[in-house]
Amino acid sequence: MINELIQNLITINNSIEGQEMSFENALSIVKFYDEMPEPNSLIDEAEEMAASDIDALEKSVMKLKEESERFLSVGMPMLNEVDFKAIAQNYSRTFYNRYQKAEKELTAYWRDYCRLNNRLDYLAYIIHRGSSMNMAMAGHRGNA
Repeated sequence: MINELIQNLITINNSIEGQEMSFENALSIVKFYDEMPEPNSLIDEAEEMAASDIDALEKSVMKLKEESERFLSVGMPMLNEVDFKAIAQNYSRTFYNRYQKAEKELTAYWRDYCRLNNRLDYLAYIIHRGSSMNMAMAGHRGNA
């Protein structure tokens, strides 16, 4: 877990360093935060490493400290300036534009469908009414 945490920090630092924040970069930060292990799990792993391989723990801690400092000095100031709401709106706007285009194109088809559907709804009434009239006329002819 500690090494995964370090790798995730490296990935985030590389993705935000010297770049404009994109939706994908913002999403990777959110995923990193969501998937971050519980502090107690990290402590348990550190205790196990201390008992089995203290040198590996020291290297991991030094790398974690280095990447954390890099994030705090480079990443945090940049993230404080990012308008995540605007990023999300710009990203979703492309899908909304596609939706509007499809809606515009499909509205004519929907109207045709509704018109035909209404005609079919009345078809049973017309057929029933027609057969009733034929029967009445047949009965009327029989009485004549």
